[in-house]
Amino acid sequence: MKKIMLYFLIVALSSFIVGRNKPKHILPFPKGNEYKVIQGWNGKYGHTGAANYAYDFIMPIGSFVTASHKGTIIKTESSFEDNTKTPGKENYIIIDHGDHIYSRYFHRTKDGVLVKMGDIVGTGDTIGKSGNSGASAGPHLHFDITKD
Repeated sequence: MKKIMLYFLIVALSSFIVGRNKPKHILPFPKGNEYKVIQGWNGKYGHTGAANYAYDFIMPIGSFVTASHKGTIIKTESSFEDNTKTPGKENYIIIDHGDHIYSRYFHRTKDGVLVKMGDIVGTGDTIGKSGNSGASAGPHLHFDITKD
């Protein structure tokens, strides 16, 4: 039941951000997998500003992360070690979905970015592996959809 409610929350968020006539985003992990949400909208740990509508999913290091919607990889980082708890040293992937809509995937494991800048990905394509890089209290996926 929680998974279904979470799915509808993310669909509602993506509908709000991209508009009623635009494609919807899906959960950022392989279909059939389930992960607990440990922090959601307006969370007190790093969910402000552009990350205001972020979700944190507990994920073991190395779990596959997938694109929430088709787009172009515009920025990545994968050189930082896990378990440092150092702000600004997060590994990440950012996808441009067009119309000024972006999805962001933070705390990838070192060398856990499986795409490169300029790659075109489809909805549900594997793009990386979860980790615990940067300012992180434990292994998880920090995921958000933003609009500029």
